[in-house]
Amino acid sequence: MEDKPTKRSGPVIVIALAAVLVVLSMLYALSMGPALWMINHGWLDPTWAASPVAVAYRPLQWVENRVPIIGPTIATYTDWWLPAGQFKPPASAAGS
Repeated sequence: MEDKPTKRSGPVIVIALAAVLVVLSMLYALSMGPALWMINHGWLDPTWAASPVAVAYRPLQWVENRVPIIGPTIATYTDWWLPAGQFKPPASAAGS
């Protein structure tokens, strides 16, 4: 008896790639809180807040300012990482 190879690997690969993209997107979004925490606690140079870190998270800031349901969720999440009165990138910079 011959075992015929099945062609089920195609859908499995597509599902695996989709899962990887979802997980990476979630990790990116969730990394904004720790980045803000590190800036406010001296682990990252505060001058980075104005350039590399701000650029890296500009897409999330855009979503926070323009997407009705997800925006407040992002704002609430990042506020959990910040002590009262600490640095948070300005909303106006996100619109550029």
